[in-house]
Amino acid sequence: MTAKRKPTDDEARIKQVLTDYILKIESFFEKNDIGDEALIKEINRFLNELESLNLLNEDNLPALMLSSKAISLIQPPMEKLVSCYEDYDKVEAILKRLIRIAEMIIEDAKG
Repeated sequence: MTAKRKPTDDEARIKQVLTDYILKIESFFEKNDIGDEALIKEINRFLNELESLNLLNEDNLPALMLSSKAISLIQPPMEKLVSCYEDYDKVEAILKRLIRIAEMIIEDAKG
């Protein structure tokens, strides 16, 4: 497939499948990176507005009590963050498949 000849139909199909997989993974990570940044900014803004933030430490963190309003403000971004990280499980199979294909191509090129 790396030679300067015209690729066979199978080679062209493989190239297209690989390109599709790579583009899918790339768009997934771009989307999640943008989402991660926005969520982290939102959580940071929430923490900065939390009046008792300066009183928090490891010892009293379990005793932190949030008002209903505070919970309603922080819950949506936290749920989005959890969802975003759960999405990574969905692409694991695609990434493993791409790695296997890459290993086969490298092995074939060596032989």
